[in-house]
Amino acid sequence: MPPPSSFIKTLFLFFLIFTTYLSSDAEGYTTCEPFSCGKFNNISFPFWRSDQPEYCGHPKLKLDCQQDNVTIDMMSHTFYVIDIKPTSKVLKIASVDLLDDPCPNEYISFELDFDFFNYTSNDGNYTLLYDCSPNPLKYSLNLDDLKPFSCPIDSGFQEAFFVSSSDVANLMDLVCNKNISVSVLREAVKDTSFVKDVIKEGFEVLWSGVDEDQCDGCKQHGGRCGHNASVDEFICLCYNQQSYGGGCSKSLARSCGAGPPIKYPFWIPYEQESFCGYPEFEITCIDKNPILRTSNNDLLVKDISYSNSSFTVANIAVYEDKCPVPMYNYSLDQTPFTYSSENWNLSFFYNCTTEPIDYPTYKVDCAKNATHYSFAVFHKEALEHKNYSLNECQFMVNVPLNMNAAVNFTSLLRMNYTEILKMGFLLNWTAPDCQNCEKSGGRCGTISSLNGLNANPSLVSLLTVAGTLNLPRKIIIGVGSAVVGALAVGIGVYLYWRRKKNSYVTYIQSRSLSFDPSLKDTEKGTQSFTQSFVHGMHLFSYDELEEATNYFDSSKELGEGGFGTVYYGKLRDGRSVAVKRLYENNYRRVEQFMNEIKILALLKHPNLVSLYGCTSRHSRELLLVYEYIPNGTVADHLHSERSKPGTLPWLIRMNIAVETASALTYLHVKDIIHRDVKTNNILLDSNFRVKVADFGLSRLFPEHVTHVSTAPQGTPGYVDPEYHECYQLTNKSDVYSFGVVLVELISSLPAVDITRHRHEINLANMAINKIHSQALHELVDPTLGFESDFKVRKMINAVAELAFQCLQSSKDMRPSMEEVFDTLKDIQSDGKHKSQPEVMDISSTADDVVLLKDNPPPPSPDSNAVSKSTTPNASG
Repeated sequence: MPPPSSFIKTLFLFFLIFTTYLSSDAEGYTTCEPFSCGKFNNISFPFWRSDQPEYCGHPKLKLDCQQDNVTIDMMSHTFYVIDIKPTSKVLKIASVDLLDDPCPNEYISFELDFDFFNYTSNDGNYTLLYDCSPNPLKYSLNLDDLKPFSCPIDSGFQEAFFVSSSDVANLMDLVCNKNISVSVLREAVKDTSFVKDVIKEGFEVLWSGVDEDQCDGCKQHGGRCGHNASVDEFICLCYNQQSYGGGCSKSLARSCGAGPPIKYPFWIPYEQESFCGYPEFEITCIDKNPILRTSNNDLLVKDISYSNSSFTVANIAVYEDKCPVPMYNYSLDQTPFTYSSENWNLSFFYNCTTEPIDYPTYKVDCAKNATHYSFAVFHKEALEHKNYSLNECQFMVNVPLNMNAAVNFTSLLRMNYTEILKMGFLLNWTAPDCQNCEKSGGRCGTISSLNGLNANPSLVSLLTVAGTLNLPRKIIIGVGSAVVGALAVGIGVYLYWRRKKNSYVTYIQSRSLSFDPSLKDTEKGTQSFTQSFVHGMHLFSYDELEEATNYFDSSKELGEGGFGTVYYGKLRDGRSVAVKRLYENNYRRVEQFMNEIKILALLKHPNLVSLYGCTSRHSRELLLVYEYIPNGTVADHLHSERSKPGTLPWLIRMNIAVETASALTYLHVKDIIHRDVKTNNILLDSNFRVKVADFGLSRLFPEHVTHVSTAPQGTPGYVDPEYHECYQLTNKSDVYSFGVVLVELISSLPAVDITRHRHEINLANMAINKIHSQALHELVDPTLGFESDFKVRKMINAVAELAFQCLQSSKDMRPSMEEVFDTLKDIQSDGKHKSQPEVMDISSTADDVVLLKDNPPPPSPDSNAVSKSTTPNASG
């Protein structure tokens, strides 16, 4: 009989399938895609267009799109939409009745719906006074905002007045037969003399009746936001999935928060496995925006049409740079993308001696000077027919552009070149079609063994027949299919539980680890398992470590290692230890657990963390026990809570570099690749001596092979780019990661920081650019004495040059770890060091990885797992 939790999961799955079937609504997702309206692009919830279903947006935010004009109705009044600011939830609007003429046919004041809207602090309340006696201009009162205007009446004109509503009360003897209350921008009143122009500037309203958190959650799970007007509730519209109030819990798509849903062939690293899409289709989320990175540009993904295999992108520089002018033609070399034939060309001409006459151009003022002009045009061929010689200009750049259907030629001429570039351009891709797989309930991927993660067969048939049957039959078939499906899942869960129970004991045998499966409790003194695996390894009981950590008290947590939480503990013999507790006993976690034991038990070096022992495989939990390192990590002292100017002077940093290099050289001599070298894994004792830790991802490297093939693992910012692209792990991968560590020691900056400029988010790229452009001083931590101490300056220059060599994209261009260590010793001793490499002989066995000599690796089925950082004192 399965455990109770399995039965509960089965019941839950039954109800989930049933409710999913009854509320399936894939059409809503497609219908409610972002749209363009007038000059506004990529508009989405809470707004909706009048030709969309009402559930696409909030009832009070329906937009009417008429070529250049966008209007919205509020409380029986119509307003032109001047601007939409989704982030601050502000609409800038102007009354249609008063926009062209402040003398309306009907004198009706507008009242705001305060249940949903409110005025902003930029607005002021004013009154339009008509048919007044006596004339307000005859008053001696100081009315700064009083503005007269004329209204036609019969065969002549009558004076009317614009005045602050608060001043109307001061005009006690004034009698006006007609008046209208209006809201306008205070700044417009100050800057503009004419009432018509003040009203034309409009006013601002805040909308507040939309739960943005719910909508963000829906988008993050691949859905589109909507509103159920009948019950006045938020709904999440899901791709090929049910719509409901929370989000797309089973949606195959992901989202960065803004922009379209991301799914095959696109994928988001660290949120999805690498086999969810193709490497070239990787999407990076920056400030909730989906970014596609090419060799030349970072492109904002505005929309994706999966049915047409096309997507719209815009250069992110258009949104960020003060002068976003394209200085070279976009290149799609080494990408799987092609330009759509629907794109137009916007041609930019730079440093021209004259400007075209009688031809519409877009001025590029930020790229001109006193004698030369820069501009952009459509149809450059027509420009030549106007007798304008293109030789007048020094160079030209063509930019593709996907013209929005809602934009006509007239509105195009009113826009500036930046607004046009924000429209983006259309790209096509070629990849195996996924629609049939998705329609059958499967998921598409890029690994041959994972081409379709097929859903439960009963669920597939349920979704297939749903569209052709009437409601009673749908319910009968739905309930029947769901019951059968639930029973099948229940049986499957039970068989899986039995199999897992039986295989739990035989797991270690399958990994070539010898022990006796008849053992009942190794915690009672039998140490045959661990000691048969690693000779001399001390075996701790679970109770002993539970007592040492005060029952894994959360206040004792030191941080999180590569695959477990690390606790401070005190053993009965008085030793302080760091106890790593495995997150969960799945195959990969246990593999890394055993890998760390295997690696550390064979090693002894003063700059490697010491493993004291572990628990038995039969223990309630898998635990590793390390020496406790009290002074945190190098990362803590460089750019975390312990970092303070001057606390880590250059000579200590130099010694950290040397000792870390010594430890890594030792590992490489023993044919071991660390694979997760980073400042979070370099611990410091009370004397700032180095202890390299966290060997959960390390590999024993077999002899006589050039590399091993394995899915890239490690920490973003430190991973060897050649390893990431080619799946080929070598000892030069550690060299690259150590190069990043050297740059951190020089700069005190973290390896990845998304708050930096997009070209400097990755510290390695930033360092290469600074060193290559001879701007090292811009990178160096100013507290190190680089400008004032000649000796420090000389050492930092030498270390930076070494880091530059380590960070070469090709592994063949990087030095070996032994060469790095020798160079650092020479730098530290000012050239007096003579290399004396240590040699220590140990036996090692290879991991179960694909051994390669000359052939390129096949696509790896391993997931792109990324280890979590080790935090202070977390030794292993």
